[in-house]
Order: sequence, then C-alpha cells, then structure tokens
Amino acid sequence: MDNRERVTAAALEEFDKHGIRFTMDDLARHLRMSKRTIYEQVGTKEDVIAMVINAAFASIKEREAAIIANPDLDPLTKLKQVLVVQPARADLANPTAIAELREVYPAMYDLIVEHLSTGWEATLALLDEATRQGLLRPVNPLILREILLAAMEQMLRDDFLTSAGMTHEEALIEVVDIVFRGLETSRE
Repeated sequence: MDNRERVTAAALEEFDKHGIRFTMDDLARHLRMSKRTIYEQVGTKEDVIAMVINAAFASIKEREAAIIANPDLDPLTKLKQVLVVQPARADLANPTAIAELREVYPAMYDLIVEHLSTGWEATLALLDEATRQGLLRPVNPLILREILLAAMEQMLRDDFLTSAGMTHEEALIEVVDIVFRGLETSRE
C-alpha cells in the first residue's frame, strides 16, 4: 500500500472518530508520521478529504460494476440496484457529515456533486436495455437522470432524512420505487 492509500485509509478512520473535524495532527498520530510528511506527500487537509471522497465514489463504481456484471439479474433489476448503491463505508453517506462538509469545505461538497453528476453512461445503458426489452416504457433518459440527480442532491442538502428517521439508502430506495412504480394504484 503506498502512502496515499495509507493516508486515505487512516483519514477514513479519523473521519469515523471525529467527522470532518479530524485534524492533520490526528492523522499524523494515526499514521505515525509527521504532518510535514503528509503535507509533502499528499497535500492539505482538503486534499486528504478529496482523496476520501474519491475513494468513496470509487467504491460505488466497483459495486455498480459488480451489479451490472451479474448475469442473474435482468436490466431493470440491475438499474434499480445501481441507483441505490452506497459507498462501502456508510458513514460517508451520512447527511449530517455531508452538511458539515458543505459548510466547512464547500469545494469538497462541490466534488461530491460533481461525482454524482458524472459517470451515468452505464446507468443510462441499463435504462436503454430495460426499455428495449419492454421492461420500461420509453422515457427521455436525460430527464430521468435529472430527476434522480435532483433527488440525490436534495437529500444531501436538507436535514429531512434525519427528521424522517431515514438513512440515505432508505431514502434512495423510496425515490427509485416512486420513480419506477409511480404513485398510481392498479385500476384493474
């Protein structure tokens, strides 16, 4: 494991203990290296946080790839599962931590939004395949993407998850259910 990976792993553990308020001193103690070494090899605390965010989204992409590669799932099931994938560490989807990050490190919050906004190609390909197989009615994929992205971003901005007693994952599952099943009951 190289130093950047070690720093990322240690930063995740410090994030678990202290949230976004972990210090570079905490990190240096954890790693048993000097702060100067961390600054020289990795950069600032913001650089460390960016590494943690990037690692979280890399874990999401790995999980998405595993779902997509699963031959036992139809495209619609894959699509629904991909849309609710969480980072390997659930604490990185904590709405309170995200709100604190947005307040203290707005550029890092913007990095999260950038990650959410990009990399939709595989998801849209699943939508296309599910539509071609007749599992979904044709819809404009860009509008669906924007609806889902807006819901995801809104969950990061508001404290309604906490007040509703829902986890980020539970809320995403509800959003996907509403989008794909709608609100109407069967009239048959």
